[in-house]
Amino acid sequence: MPRKSSACWRSSGGANQFEEPSDAAVVQRYNALMQDITNPLVRDILAHGMDVRMIVVALRCRRRGLALPTVGMGQWFDHIRHNFNQPDFKLGRVFPWIPEAERLLAARRFADPLPAVCAGGDVDVPEETR
Repeated sequence: MPRKSSACWRSSGGANQFEEPSDAAVVQRYNALMQDITNPLVRDILAHGMDVRMIVVALRCRRRGLALPTVGMGQWFDHIRHNFNQPDFKLGRVFPWIPEAERLLAARRFADPLPAVCAGGDVDVPEETR
């Protein structure tokens, strides 16, 4: 049975597929949440999650030879855009896990079969990623 997440799973012709929310939908939801949430800890947790998402999207895009999406979120989006060709986006001191995540993506051992925001579209989720 496939895992469920905040994104959507659907069945199509017997194959389970993962639907990644669009860039615009994620940014819109993030901005709405940040306006509604008043608890500083919850805001920090949400912001950190979006920063991690943006870094993983950038790693996936770079690995696939694609440009970073023009729509992004989080405090590091502009920094990543300006340092897209640097190995760790010049964020290694803040996020020391970036080189390891990139290595795992290259080895296909890190949820990369799921569609990245930069690639778009639906793909089948291989059994080994569940």
